[in-house]
Amino acid sequence: MKTKAQNESYEQLFREFAARQLDKKYSPRKVTRGAACQEYVRYEADLEKDPLPREGSRVLVWRGAGGITRLAAFKVLPTGKDTLSVRPETGNQVALAQATLLRKDIAECTHTLPVALCIEPREACSTIALQEVQPWVDAYTAAALINRNSIITVNALTQTLAIPASSRMVFEGYIHKSESAASESDAFTIHLSCITGQM
Repeated sequence: MKTKAQNESYEQLFREFAARQLDKKYSPRKVTRGAACQEYVRYEADLEKDPLPREGSRVLVWRGAGGITRLAAFKVLPTGKDTLSVRPETGNQVALAQATLLRKDIAECTHTLPVALCIEPREACSTIALQEVQPWVDAYTAAALINRNSIITVNALTQTLAIPASSRMVFEGYIHKSESAASESDAFTIHLSCITGQM
């Protein structure tokens, strides 16, 4: 009779195998230049000059434990010239689960967690951001399964992060670990480092 520890070990091996197989076929394809989302760049983030668009899907991108990319759809509000506040929708179980995962990833980072808020990324990314994806599955891989083709990404300019190259606008930034730990609310403050977008 197998012990609980053996079953958990087999489950972990299966997860690792499944993740490797998915990554072989559906891992994101990176471009190094010419990405639509970086046609213009503003390194001094100013939400008065580049306001948050009123329309379009909003997808928060960050890298979790093991370098796995995560996508989530949260409510976003500007709170200053170069800060945004993101929070899960009340009563939305998927958003609450994603917020719990984000808080866990913040707790495991050293000082700051690089993030990017992407406006109108590829449709598959917006769809996956509304779904609860298993923590061991890379969100870009899951989006590629829906898209039936790899998601094209580009490196963020100020963060160690891959972002959907087709996004209309990207607000790059980071979340302070100390601020998140001290906050009792379910909101996260993003300090912006760069704003890019399509012309």
